[in-house]
Amino acid sequence: MLERASMLKRWLGLASLVILLDQISKLWIVEHFVYGESLRILSVFDLVLAHNTGAAFSFLHDAAASSAGCFPASPSSLRCGSRCCCASMPERRCSHWR
Repeated sequence: MLERASMLKRWLGLASLVILLDQISKLWIVEHFVYGESLRILSVFDLVLAHNTGAAFSFLHDAAASSAGCFPASPSSLRCGSRCCCASMPERRCSHWR
C-alpha cells in the first residue's frame, strides 16, 4: 500500500509540474507575442498566439449556448445505451461492462 501511495504522489507531482509549466508558458506567450505572431521552434512546430473562443477548438463558436449542453451528456447516454443493449446478452459476454 505504501508503494501505491508513493507512486500516486509521483504522478500527482508530475501532473502538477506539467500544469505549472503550461500556465507559465501561456503567460509568457501572451505577454511577449502579438495576436497571430508565430515563432518557429522546429521545422514541424511553430508557436502561434491564437485565441480559442469556442468549445472543442471553436467547434461551437457560433452556436447558441443551449446547444453546447448536449455534448457533455453524450457519453452518459452512450453508456446507458450500451448497458441496455448488454442486458439482453449472455452474462459471460458483458460482465465487464457492469
